[in-house]
Amino acid sequence: MQGSNVKPEQQVEKFREAFNSHDPDKILAEVDERFRYHDNFLHDPITDKSTYRQYLQEMLGCFPDLTLTLDKVVVGRNEVAAVALVSGTQKGEFKVPEGKVVPPSNKPMKDVQAVYLRYGPNGKIQEMQFFQNPRGILKQLGTGIE
Repeated sequence: MQGSNVKPEQQVEKFREAFNSHDPDKILAEVDERFRYHDNFLHDPITDKSTYRQYLQEMLGCFPDLTLTLDKVVVGRNEVAAVALVSGTQKGEFKVPEGKVVPPSNKPMKDVQAVYLRYGPNGKIQEMQFFQNPRGILKQLGTGIE
């Protein structure tokens, strides 16, 4: 990455460690001011750090033990793609895009996801995409929502 001494494989590991710390400040420290987050659970992308912080706090409130494990990482000049396992136990309310709220189920969830990260010249994440299996997640939580 131009202007940064951090290699993409090191940067993605820093992000994984920050994510698994469950500390929004550590996660946001890895994110550029010009940031976009895409997630197929959401209708619209998140385009600012404040909204992303709120999203992280909601997800970590729902899944306080949420864990990201990276596998099959492919590194480009300023981007990383990976197959990831995201897992956690639903301890809090889970808001789904249709406006429904799923009460805590205390059920575990595991989802294999595709992850894409694009870095800016400063080594911070400018774009992040998580491609998940929403139906599979909802089924594991016993929601009855299709």
